[in-house]
Amino acid sequence: MLAERLTRSIISNVVFPIHEKLKRHDTVKAFRWLSSTQNIDQKSLEKLVEQRLARLLEHAYKNVPYYQDCFSARGLNLEDLKSPHDLAKLPFLTKELITENIERLKARDFQKLKAGRTSGSTGNPLVFYLSNERISHDVAARWRATRWWGVGIGDRELVFWAAPRDISTQGRLKRLRDWLLRSIMLDATVLTEKRMRQFMDVMNDYRPTMIFGYTAAIVQMASFMLKNNLGLTNWTPKVVFVTTEKLMSKDRSIITQAFGAPVADEYGGRDSGFIAHECPEGSMHITAENIIVEIVRDDGTPCLPGEPGEIVITHLASFGFPFIRYRNGDLGVMSDKKCPCGMVHPVLEEVYGRTNDVLINPNGDRFHYTTITHILRNIPGLRSFKVIQSKVDYIQIQLQTYEPLAKETSDLIAASFEARLGGQVSVDVISVEELGVEPTGKRKHVVNHVLDF
Repeated sequence: MLAERLTRSIISNVVFPIHEKLKRHDTVKAFRWLSSTQNIDQKSLEKLVEQRLARLLEHAYKNVPYYQDCFSARGLNLEDLKSPHDLAKLPFLTKELITENIERLKARDFQKLKAGRTSGSTGNPLVFYLSNERISHDVAARWRATRWWGVGIGDRELVFWAAPRDISTQGRLKRLRDWLLRSIMLDATVLTEKRMRQFMDVMNDYRPTMIFGYTAAIVQMASFMLKNNLGLTNWTPKVVFVTTEKLMSKDRSIITQAFGAPVADEYGGRDSGFIAHECPEGSMHITAENIIVEIVRDDGTPCLPGEPGEIVITHLASFGFPFIRYRNGDLGVMSDKKCPCGMVHPVLEEVYGRTNDVLINPNGDRFHYTTITHILRNIPGLRSFKVIQSKVDYIQIQLQTYEPLAKETSDLIAASFEARLGGQVSVDVISVEELGVEPTGKRKHVVNHVLDF
């Protein structure tokens, strides 16, 4: 036990800070600041947010061509924007606008920006840019949230990940970094019975303090454990963190039963940043020091607490490439209830629109939706797509493109899908003028009529 505490301390206080400094990130400084602000009172938090927003808007006004035009077009100056309520005077930022204005959204005084890209789970992969400050604050915010559950940097972590791009870039240097930080990443894009039995061996050998990963992957692993009466050998993690997809109540129950640990949900994205995290009392607290969340109706007016609407975020650390009033495509509900944990940070009552079905082949193997978007991402002229599985051995892919789709491209997509699904599923690729919208109002790009969720 003493050796474990010493190892954790060395990694948290020495190895990780050195790692972040080498990457020119101020994560440790940001973490200490966030730790000092998490228990401040309501008025102090509101004042802090106003100050950070004023700093961001002043910077955008002086250094970002896109926002200089926005201010000018609306006849606005900095005195017109003194609080988060005044943000409504500015236009929304969308994925389409980012794509059209990607160079003009870069701040002139930021020379080094890192390109980012969404997974494309909404059917439209987005390219954008991140500054080191933005990255540092997002990492620090997650670090602070894990501390709410008694874990953090230096604890043994096992990650069930299902993004092919991240897994494919796991070179020697990244594996060394993960080893130093005591984090193991498992490829959960395809979870066959053989692979899940191998994962059981890895877990029981490594005995992680915390488990983190895609909701669907962890739920599938937990279901497999319960179905086959496979348990953890004389250990349990302190907590299981889930991300990327909506966590249903039945999913939480399955994970808790299989792993014998509480489940904590988190909400964010590569583009939006680390938006909210669940505390031990069950509330999804917004990282208010870094992110302002608006919930708006179709006409752009603000929703009342308890009223569902579209999520709009302003990232207060996004100076190099500002995200101001960014519509991330998700639907959510804000709560006005106070959390028993004592933090005054705003609470998201619910988040909708993140659920994407998995695909299945006749063997019962399930394939995460990121496997699909990985195949479709680089199609020239792709606007959007929809994958529909109507039978266990048949899938239709609907593509909406700017230019007519070449037959060779259609054949290549179908062959890639069929190979990925084990050669047991027939795939048709068709071009369509428009893609349907789900009852929630959000486009759902992977629909499975075979599985009954």
